[in-house]
Amino acid sequence: MAKTRPSTVRGPIDLSTPVPVLREWLGELVRREGNLFDCGTSCSLKDMPDGTCTACPLSRANETSGSLEEMQLTGLCRIGAEQERVLMMLLAKQHHGV
Repeated sequence: MAKTRPSTVRGPIDLSTPVPVLREWLGELVRREGNLFDCGTSCSLKDMPDGTCTACPLSRANETSGSLEEMQLTGLCRIGAEQERVLMMLLAKQHHGV
């Protein structure tokens, strides 16, 4: 059976996705972020305690071209936004029984 991805960066948030799948997807996103970090890509705003990728005024999540370094940063922005979406789905399920 194919693994289900709960959403994409611009996709809908599907609260019917089972918690184990959400946790697996979050783990995959963290691994991807780690791979980018290993390549030297990081963001000081993302690392701030109050930082949020979905509201970041410097986000490159919608960029479609650029240098390798710029596209790696684009990937990090997309990963960060997706991490926030998955975390919110998990919180909704935990606190509201969705």
